[in-house]
Amino acid sequence: MKHLLLLFCSLVPLFAKSEEYRDINVQHLSIEQGLSHYTVNSIYQDEFGFIWIGTMDGLNRYDGSRIQIFKPDPSDSLSIRENNIRMICGDGEGHLFIKGLGSLSEYDMRTNTFRVLREKGVRHVTYDDGQLWVAEGGVLRTYDRERGKFVPRFQFSKAGLDGVNISCFIVGRNGDPCICTAKHGFYRVNQAGHIVQHFMVGEANSLFEDKHGNIWIATRTEGLYCIGRNGDMTRYRHDSGNPHSLGHDNVRQVCEDLSGNYWVSTFDGLSRLDPEKGTFTHYRYEFKHTAFNLRSIISMMCDRQGTLWIGSFYEGLCSYNTVYDTYRYYRPSAQTPGLLSSPIVSSVAEDRGGVLWFGTEGGGLNRLDRSRNRFRAYDCPDGLSSDVIKSLLCDTTQQVLWIASLYHGVDRMDLRTGSIRPLGNRIEGEPDARVENVVHMTSYGDSLLLATNTGIVVLDKRSSRMTRLPAGFNASHRAQVWDMELDNYHNLWFSTSTDLYCYNLRSGISKYYAFRDVASRSVNNNMNAILRDSRGRMWFGSSGSGFFLYDPDSDTFRNYGRAQGLENEYVTGLCEDPGTGMLYIATNDGIARFDPQTERIECYDHRTGFPLTAINENSLYVTSDGELFACGLDGMVLVRCSDLRIQPRDYDVFVSGLFIDNRPVHPDPHSRSAVLHEEILFQRDIRLGPGHSVIGFELANNDYLNATGMQMEYKLEGFDDDFIQAGNNDYVTYTNLNPGRYTFVVRGISENTDGTLPTCRISVRVVPPFYKTSWFILFVIMAVGGVVVYLIHAYTTGIRLRSLLESEKREKTYINQVNQSKLRFFTNIAHEFRTPLTLISGLLEMLLQRNDLRPSVYSQILNIYKNSQRMQRLVNEIIDIRKQEQGYMKLRVCRGNITDFLRETFLSFEEYARHNHIDFNFDAPISPPPSSFAMIPCRWRKSFTICFPMLSSIPVPATGSRSRSKMRGPM
Repeated sequence: MKHLLLLFCSLVPLFAKSEEYRDINVQHLSIEQGLSHYTVNSIYQDEFGFIWIGTMDGLNRYDGSRIQIFKPDPSDSLSIRENNIRMICGDGEGHLFIKGLGSLSEYDMRTNTFRVLREKGVRHVTYDDGQLWVAEGGVLRTYDRERGKFVPRFQFSKAGLDGVNISCFIVGRNGDPCICTAKHGFYRVNQAGHIVQHFMVGEANSLFEDKHGNIWIATRTEGLYCIGRNGDMTRYRHDSGNPHSLGHDNVRQVCEDLSGNYWVSTFDGLSRLDPEKGTFTHYRYEFKHTAFNLRSIISMMCDRQGTLWIGSFYEGLCSYNTVYDTYRYYRPSAQTPGLLSSPIVSSVAEDRGGVLWFGTEGGGLNRLDRSRNRFRAYDCPDGLSSDVIKSLLCDTTQQVLWIASLYHGVDRMDLRTGSIRPLGNRIEGEPDARVENVVHMTSYGDSLLLATNTGIVVLDKRSSRMTRLPAGFNASHRAQVWDMELDNYHNLWFSTSTDLYCYNLRSGISKYYAFRDVASRSVNNNMNAILRDSRGRMWFGSSGSGFFLYDPDSDTFRNYGRAQGLENEYVTGLCEDPGTGMLYIATNDGIARFDPQTERIECYDHRTGFPLTAINENSLYVTSDGELFACGLDGMVLVRCSDLRIQPRDYDVFVSGLFIDNRPVHPDPHSRSAVLHEEILFQRDIRLGPGHSVIGFELANNDYLNATGMQMEYKLEGFDDDFIQAGNNDYVTYTNLNPGRYTFVVRGISENTDGTLPTCRISVRVVPPFYKTSWFILFVIMAVGGVVVYLIHAYTTGIRLRSLLESEKREKTYINQVNQSKLRFFTNIAHEFRTPLTLISGLLEMLLQRNDLRPSVYSQILNIYKNSQRMQRLVNEIIDIRKQEQGYMKLRVCRGNITDFLRETFLSFEEYARHNHIDFNFDAPISPPPSSFAMIPCRWRKSFTICFPMLSSIPVPATGSRSRSKMRGPM
């Protein structure tokens, strides 16, 4: 936040005429505000409206709130080459061209890098019509960007002029170079390279072409020249006997403001030229270091808002807006005759002749002759009781000025003779009472009512006796009265530190109003100012709640404050324009104008060009002819009420800096992962990675009239619901933004001339970490979905398997039950089969025991017996299955001869085969080795059961045919 200094010019000496001098209000920018050096060589405004300042120690960029400094850095090859900056120009497309003592560099604002275009020998540089022009010796060159070379455009040597050196030049609107040389004067060269105009002038400091095509030549010792479009030349020089002449013959620069006024900077300061009259008005101003008495201006520029930028020698940079040149300033000085003797004005009065009287704190009484704009001071040697004046009252009928001081009561001044008579400060009947701190006086008949530190005191104009109002009244109101006013009904309204009173001077009835009753809220303000307007209405200004209008019908007060447009609610004074009925309100931050008919409030402060901030109490005054005087600690300003208006101006707002995690971000055009590939002024999209948690924006605007207050608002769309006032904060920070897309919007509060609000938008994309990205979330969703599907599938499969198992179990149980039923059936049947088989076997055994059987019959009976035994074993085997299931059977291992087993099986079918004509043979070794094998008892039978059906299934051959079958034993 820079500091503003109000610096006013000094008036002329007493013997000079005052009309050729003007006070101006300037803002000061020096080392204390961040400037790199106090000598300003060059000033340039770029396409963004930022001010570039070339000093003897570095290049500076001023964006309205801060200064960025560029100096050579030996460790950085892309830094600026020189620190002594002499000239600055630009192409309006992001490139600046900076001339040092001899070198020329190009600054790329997009990448924040410098590169040298010319090492040495450059005398002057300018950019015009898309081309960069440089002067080297007696040669003009232009820069070919594609080839990276400077191409000669004009050479004095080829024109037959050797030894001519160019000191400065410009390219005119018609494309013709206009050149000033060190010793050979001025030349105009056409585009074909021919000299078409030549004038002998002194050594030139600078050239300037106005909007009419006139060429102005500022020389080092020969004053100022103007070459018109028709070729006529006019010269302006300093004349010590003529106060309207040029201030000094060493002219540095000329520029033209938005209104067409010509401003001339010289070794002696700033002047304004009236070209029609040929006269100069001089602006002499005091810098911060007044002891130097240096007013030398070496650079000057008028920006797009009409602000005049003045670069001084050893005093930094000053700015003054020429659009608000309607204000007249009066600088206070107790040492300089003709100036206001004190910066604190406590009261203003106007006499019948229109002369204004000012009561000051410590400077006595001041009389202003508005026709000559000069002050005449009166103090104690002139007859005043004190030089601390608190209140003035002018009696135009008697031509008397009543003067009240802090400790010495009241003085009476005869305006016809100028004599001053002290009336003292003693109250009749009260030997120990003194009239002190009389802050206001009101005339009532033949008396004066005095607002004192002990209540209301009455001064008899004829006898000069001081008494109090009725005792009953003063007994309860012995307090400091800060203001008072009479209404049309003989009611005296007055205020103390806490309350408001209304006392009827005829009836003696008083009424008390607590401030909370007046304001209808619980606050502890007080009434600072009371006004009765031309319509008899009573207005009251408070110390923090705006101002109030009293309604006598309802005995209530209507409040006007911030809700109605009054930006500062601390009121220090009220007055009325008698011609229009407008009310003017002095506040702690300028003044405001109130229209009682429309109830519209317009505020005038430093943001609208008003030169003062806080207005002193009781120091706001409107004269009978409609001129407004306002006094502050920095001086006094005069403006006609009709000229007091808000001038719309065009300006822009910017995001001038980007910070990530509280560190500045610099562009890196070669890195794909960089946040910025060019400066934030050019880049409108930002991609913020997941590792960053804090993002900050620097705000700037080029509204230099509003330098002390940003007057901007911002909003992060997608995060903020409403715009937020920036106030004096030029840095905005957001932390822990959720992933997504946002838009940072900053806009001005004041409208441009086209009725729009300047706006800047930056798109911000916060990239989430990989685990929050959509593809990762989709992958997780798919994976979770797959797991869920798998679990559901497994669950349903398990249910299905369990169902199948249950079904199989039931089926197995059923089969087992069926088998058990079958087994029980077969077991029972087996028992039934067993009995007849036992009987059959028994009979066969009996038959086999007989000796009378033939061998063939015996053999057949034996075969039947064997089969019956075999059948019985099968029945036993069925019974053994039951035992096996119940676990009663155990495995037994024994050795046996398989050959015998097979031969026995063969013999069982031999008779059957022979009967059916089958050649049934058995081949086995005569003495085969026995084979050992383990087998449950039924295994032999099982083997037999297997072999027996196999042999039984041998087909029986048809009658008369034979077949063969063979069994082979183990070999």
